[in-house]
Formats: sequence, C-alpha cells, structure tokens
Amino acid sequence: MKALVGALVIAIAAAGCGGDDPFCGDGITQAPEQCDDGNDSNDDFCRDCNAFLPPRTIVKWLFNADAAEGFVQDSCTDVGAFNVEVTMSGVGEPVTLDGMCSERQVVFDDLAPGIYTASVTPLDFDDEPLVGDAVEMQVTVEATDSETTVVIPPAAWIGPYTGTFFFTARWSGQDCAAAGVATQRITLTVDGTVVSQSTTAGLPLNGSASGACQPAANPMPQSALLVPFGVATIEIVGFDAGAAEIFRGTFDTFVGAGISNPTLAFDVIGPAECDAYCTAVAANCSGAEAQYGSTATCLAACAAFPQGTLGDMSGNSLECRAYHAGAAASDATTHCVHAGPGGAGVCGANCDGYCQIVLDSCTGVDQVYATLGDCTTACAGFTDTEKYDASDMGGDTLACRLYHATAASTDPVTHCGHTQPVSATCN
Repeated sequence: MKALVGALVIAIAAAGCGGDDPFCGDGITQAPEQCDDGNDSNDDFCRDCNAFLPPRTIVKWLFNADAAEGFVQDSCTDVGAFNVEVTMSGVGEPVTLDGMCSERQVVFDDLAPGIYTASVTPLDFDDEPLVGDAVEMQVTVEATDSETTVVIPPAAWIGPYTGTFFFTARWSGQDCAAAGVATQRITLTVDGTVVSQSTTAGLPLNGSASGACQPAANPMPQSALLVPFGVATIEIVGFDAGAAEIFRGTFDTFVGAGISNPTLAFDVIGPAECDAYCTAVAANCSGAEAQYGSTATCLAACAAFPQGTLGDMSGNSLECRAYHAGAAASDATTHCVHAGPGGAGVCGANCDGYCQIVLDSCTGVDQVYATLGDCTTACAGFTDTEKYDASDMGGDTLACRLYHATAASTDPVTHCGHTQPVSATCN
C-alpha cells in the first residue's frame, strides 16, 4: 500500500513540473498568444506569437481617366487589356506582380519603407504590352497601408483604336427650335487630323456640309461609329433658317476606345452680349488687372464696340473682347488687357477703343472730337507705352485718357474734358 501511495505522489509531482506547459513555438495557440505557427521566424504573419498584419501598398490603374470634361475612363475591354503588370523598384530588388485587369489593382505586402517607382504595363490576352513604355509614378512606401492610382494617358497606347463618339449640342442652354437654329455644321479633329466619319444621321464630321439641327432632348444622342481614338477638338456652328451663322463654339474633347462611351454635352455660345462680357471681366479681371471702374461703366462703354464675328480672338470687336474676358479666368495677366476697352493691340489698337468710346460718349456740349479722323490723329500723339488698367487716372498718357473715356460713358460732364489732348488731369 505504501508503495502505491508513493508512486502516486511521484506521478503528481512530475505532472506539476511544467513539462507540458504551453510555450511560443509549440504550434498550439493558447492564451495569451494571438497565433502560434510552430516557428520563430519573423518573416511571416505570426511573429513572437503575435499576429502581424504587414502594411499593404495598393497600386490601382485607370485608363484615359478624365481625358476630357464628361469622359470618365476607358474599360479593360475597350483597350483590350487582359492583365496588368506592376513593378515596384527603388528599395532592394524590384518586385513585380501581375493582376487581372478587371480587378483594377494589385497589392504589395510588407515592402520596405522608402521611395519607389511604380511601373504599370497593360497586357493583352497574349501578355503583349499595349503601351509603348510602362507608365511610371513615384510612390512613397511607409509602415502603413497606402494607395496609389496610376492613370494610363491617351498618348501611351500603341493602338490604333477606334470608338463611338456620342454627343449632344445645346445653344446657349436652349434646344434647336428655341434658339432659332435650323442647321448645324460640325468639324471633329482627333490628334490634329480632321476625321472622315459622319454621324449616324449622315452629317459629315469634317465640316464640309451642314445638316438639320438635332435636339439635345432627343431620346438618342448624336453619334458616329469607328471614330479614331484620341484627344480631340470639336467645332460646332449653328445657322438660322436663312443660313446665317448665329452660334459658334470650339471645345476640347476626347474620343474613347470603346463602343459604349459616355455622351459628351456641348453648349455652344451665341453672339457676345455686353451683360455677359462685363460679368466675365468683373469676375476674371480684378485688382491690378481691373479694366473698368464699375460694371456700369463697362456696360456703357461696351455699347461702342463693334459686334465682330463669332469666335473672334483678334480684331477690334466685342466678340474678341468677350473671348479674352473668358480666357482671363486662367491667365488674367495675359488676357485682361486684351479684354479691356483698348484691346492692347490684340482686340484692336488702344486708339481704336479710345476713339470709339469718346465719340460715343462725348457729344453735344461735351464733344471732344468732330470726326473719327480727328480723334485718330490726336491719339497718335499720346504716349502709349504702359499696360492699361483701371487705376490709370493721371499722367500724360493714352492710358489715362482711356480710363476717363470709359468713365465718361456714364458721366460725360465730369470726364469728357479729361480725355482731350490738352487735359488738366491727364498731363
């Protein structure tokens, strides 16, 4: 009996010695371990029995994204891409992953932090590249998840591709009948070449003929098949029932590579009007680029400008000034002075604008010049070396007289005298 009890005590003591206690690396996950993969490697997803989620570097791709207003992107099917190869190089050996094009991304796990170059190459079904060179983008990899989108631009593709071009045209926001447009003429240029295709309604897109105006409200947009792919411009001209041109507009656009491209909407501007012109000048030309002392003086001076021809970008006209007033939204320094009352040698010579406004505003007892010839002769003697703006209220210059000419359009009694060759203010 004593021998049996002794054996039992020894067995119990042995069981409590810890020979079977859990330990990290035994392949059994037991609290407080998060994982146990049976090894001591720190290069896998279980490190020191703690789950390790490596930082992910996600590289996405888009094809021809936002190539023009209204165009979103081309699909994998549109460009014939089956796989996409992405190589990350810059730290250590380059790492390359292939992904299905339709997945739109690949994921690199646990890249060492640093600066990389992501090189993206769309491949066809035979793993042949669809671009001349891989499209590259710099990527900064850190110890956290990151995401980069690489856009494959139109110029990268080997091609050639064609696509369906869908579009609608409105005329200052109106449809054909409301705007008085009976016929339209369209010229579509892709990568510098006028296309030879016609719309499905039979209207040639090379500008050689006009066709019936197609309402934007029609259930189906205007369309043309098998149009060359690429960056494009479209010129749309509208004519009234008497074949007089009443609308004209040119737009940057894009022809995608697919048959189900989005419908692009174009709003063609009609004849320039003083209200719209003065609104644009006030919005885009301010501070040192301001051209008028007030909206009222702009509207009054505008009445003296010849209308000109739709689409004018040069010449002494309201159309030219309206064009440059719009262009000033992106480059005020260049365009505001062209949009102003003088025209600065682009929308006419400064003397042209000056004389038109003075002859229109300073009449009767406030008359300065009897004829246009008198004004032109006098103006030729004025100093015209400074860039005009609406702060030019003094000095013996044409700029000073031009300012007071615009002011005279609303207050001739005060300002007509300042526009004269001998002026107490412009001296």
